[in-house]
Amino acid sequence: QAEPEQLPTPDDAKASALAAINASCELEIAAIQSGYPVSEVLSWPKQESEARSYVANPSAPTPLLDALAEARGIDKTELARRVIIKADAFAKYSGSAIGKRQALEDALNALPADATVAQIAAIAW
Repeated sequence: QAEPEQLPTPDDAKASALAAINASCELEIAAIQSGYPVSEVLSWPKQESEARSYVANPSAPTPLLDALAEARGIDKTELARRVIIKADAFAKYSGSAIGKRQALEDALNALPADATVAQIAAIAW
């Protein structure tokens, strides 16, 4: 005889909802990064750091920007400007997604201990 299917507990439903919210956040941010190879995405913090350092002090060492500008055949000042524009746009976009994720997590955590599975499921991306 088959065992009856167990309904999820509120704790299970909260964990499942949080996992789904986290996955949706990751997908939204990954959509921005999808047009770039992973190795380039990994270089973004260094590119931004060097670009901001260069703008603040043109004699600051910028080995990554130097190599990128030379390989692309563009002026380092122009490259630094482009890097900062993209970094600021990514910060705004990812900040919105992360903030939304955090707000939904806060909403899950604010539910009463006796919240129903339906109330938990209503908190979704």
